[in-house]
Amino acid sequence: MKKTFIVISLFSFIFLFSNNASYAFESGPVLNIVAEIGGSSTMPSIGYDDLKMLGANKMEGMTGFIANGMAEIGYIFGVKQFMGFDDNDKFSGIGLFGHIGVGDGYAGQISGSFVEGEQVDVFFNVYYSPVISAGLTIKSYFFKNRLAVGLSAGVKVVADTQPAYEMYSSHPNIFPPTVGTIIVEDWMVKEMNPIMVNLKMLIDYNIPLLNTLEVILGGYFGFNIYKPKYITMPGKLLDSAIGQGFDPKEPVESYYINSLEYGLRVGLGMKL
Repeated sequence: MKKTFIVISLFSFIFLFSNNASYAFESGPVLNIVAEIGGSSTMPSIGYDDLKMLGANKMEGMTGFIANGMAEIGYIFGVKQFMGFDDNDKFSGIGLFGHIGVGDGYAGQISGSFVEGEQVDVFFNVYYSPVISAGLTIKSYFFKNRLAVGLSAGVKVVADTQPAYEMYSSHPNIFPPTVGTIIVEDWMVKEMNPIMVNLKMLIDYNIPLLNTLEVILGGYFGFNIYKPKYITMPGKLLDSAIGQGFDPKEPVESYYINSLEYGLRVGLGMKL
């Protein structure tokens, strides 16, 4: 009963303040602290010859959970102040932001091959943290700055040299369930590409609380382009690939671990 009262009171507080349009940020410098929580769907891609070199006959993606926290700092150019509009009821302005954040990453793959005359599918999840992100965002504001629609371009840097993994297969007697850590050797740390390109669309609804504070509720949808150059995998899987002629020290130029990411954005906006 007490928890229900607190939740109702909180939403009533937000509703009452959100009806006061005079508190919306119309123009000026802004700092947003945002958490992004959602999913990541891996979309692996590899050439046929490289796939055969790994001893596999298919490679597909899986979906996992990711979370990221970031700081966005920028400036809103209001239509009244900078464009000479009489009102901002529909189109309200343009915002330019830089952002930096830290979070975690995910890559999930299904690799299939014939082992002892049977089709064996191996399910492989890798979780790495931290992943550092940075980039630029442009936002269009509407309805007295309540609604923001943005496009973002930036990079993500995988800074984890010991990612955790879990592996299981359709034939546990051949590849039993395993959890552990992939140790990225020193030579691979130097040679592997840790940078992925991130393109993202976002929609935020800004709920004014005070004249210098807003609650941000929204969502995002993005695409990551990542070419690591080298392939890492657990010991038993690596031994099987080496047995098929795979050399882990040779770059795999056709291999990409692209991914779709999507989820919710929750945060606070502060007028500076």
